[in-house]
Order: sequence, then structure tokens, then C-alpha cells
Amino acid sequence: MAVVTLEEVLTQQSRPWLALYGVMLKPRRHAVQQSDEGDLAPIQRLLTDELMTIILSHLWPYNLGQAACVCRHWRLLTDHQQHWQAACEQAYGSCHKDVSCCQQALRKSFRGSWRRFFLEQPHLRFDGLYVSRNTYIRQGVSEWRRERSCFLVTYYRYFRFHPDGTLLYRTSPLTVAKVAKSLQARSSCGSHATAAALGGKQKLYQHVFSGKYVIKGGKLFVVITYPNSRSTEVRARCGIRGVPVLGAANRLDIEELASFDREAGSSASMLRPDPDAGPDGSGSTTCFRRGLSACVFVPWEGVAASPLNLPAKEMDFWLTG
Repeated sequence: MAVVTLEEVLTQQSRPWLALYGVMLKPRRHAVQQSDEGDLAPIQRLLTDELMTIILSHLWPYNLGQAACVCRHWRLLTDHQQHWQAACEQAYGSCHKDVSCCQQALRKSFRGSWRRFFLEQPHLRFDGLYVSRNTYIRQGVSEWRRERSCFLVTYYRYFRFHPDGTLLYRTSPLTVAKVAKSLQARSSCGSHATAAALGGKQKLYQHVFSGKYVIKGGKLFVVITYPNSRSTEVRARCGIRGVPVLGAANRLDIEELASFDREAGSSASMLRPDPDAGPDGSGSTTCFRRGLSACVFVPWEGVAASPLNLPAKEMDFWLTG
């Protein structure tokens, strides 16, 4: 009959981690190099982990997630806290000027993980456009050949956000493939750039408006100023969500869209609590009931192949999901 000591019983049943005490674990990279050197890709043989970390730090956060799907080794490199800290500072820099606020929330709610902070907190994407496709039926003029003719009208709302709290906005009947070039400019060319600064590109940017945004309480507040007016603004309140995974941030639900005319020389808060009154009690507000379809995010590399380029005769209605 075999004799079993108390230490063996505790190790096998209640505390199996005791078997790991005193065992020296080698880094994964070195273990892979010694055992499966022939299975490594050329880029893994030529570049060290330090160089790969520097290269991966130049990717957008969602391109970083795509790189993590390549292999297990790259997954370990993309989990580096340096990448996700930079992504959080870029995504929330305009909302949290003080870095200590982010660090307090990081320790309190996310156990010090910058990756969890980025995935679970509402944020915006800067590597593409948010597009809203809107359709409605308009009755046409009755003619002697046709009676009660109607038309399907299609137009788009485009939002391009920047990390510094500014945005570019455009409303157009043109598809995303034809509009994307006018929104790729980094500067807010819609209302602040002069004709001399734009040069030959003035026609390209003449329908692009600039504005600013802020994220507060999980909601996105947008203010867009018309170029020929200092007191007329378009204001929107949107909800941010991700489909189908947490942290995708690829949907904007337009909850409210209004035109606000404030008094000349007066200031107004971006956070408007009462839709029936002005932000500070002065001015008039007109709420829009049309054009409130949810926005879908389209990355720059997916502009040409996006289904939003289909004409109305091939896609009469668009469900964002």
C-alpha cells in the first residue's frame, strides 16, 4: 500500500499551485527559439521583441488588434501596457486634460489595465469616418403621363473626429468613396481656412464644416458652426456603442439633432440639458426629426469597398444594426 503524505494531498487537491514553487520559468520567446526555431517566420528571426514593440506602437489601436490575431507571439507583444496607454491618452486626451484623473479611474475600476480601460470606456475612432445614410420618400409633381409620382431621396451625414477635440462635418448626397478625400485633411478647413490657404482645393472643401466635441457621461456632444455665421450652430447628442464586440466604437446613435441660434456675443455650453430652451436660457432652438439614422464607422482602408457606396436602386434602405 502506497503511503501518501499530507503535502502531496494538498498539492494535488486543494492547492495545486504549490507544485510550481521553486521552478524557474523561462521567457516564452527564448523557449520558442530553442525548441521551434525552424517554425519561426523571417520577421521573428530578424527582429527582437524590443524592435517589434516599437514598430507596433505606431499602429492605430484597432490595427493593433488585427496584429494580435496573427500568432501567439504577436498577441503577447500587443498586450504591452505601453501600446494601450498611448491609445487611451489619444482617445481621452480631449476629455481628461489631467492625467491623474485617468490614473485614478484606472486603479479604481480597471485594476491597472490600460487595455481594459480602452475597451470598456466609451471613446471615438480617428482612423476613418462615421457615416449616417438617411432616406425618405418625397412626392413628385403630377404630370399628364404620371400621377402621384414619388422619389426616394438619399443623403449622408459624415463625421471625422480628431484627437484634439475638433471634428469635420459634411452633409452630401454623394457616397462615401467620393467624399472621403475632402475629409482626410487634418486642419479644420471648413470655417477657418481662407481661400488663399486652400488654393486649388477650395472647391473640394467648400462643403466641409468644422466643429468641436466632448464626451461626458458616456454621451458624445457635438457643436458645428456655420462658416458664414458666428451665432448659428448645429448641435447633436449621440450615444457611442460597439458592434459586435466590446470596445469596437463603430456606431453612433444620434439621439438629438438641433439648430441653435444664440445671441451675438454670448457664449453657450456644449452640454445642453433642456431641448426646449437654449443652453443658457437665451436664443432659440429648432429640433430636427429627420436624418437621425445611426452612424456606422468606415475605416480609411475600407472606404472603396463599403456597402454604403451602393446606389438607391440597389439598396433602398440601410440597417445599421
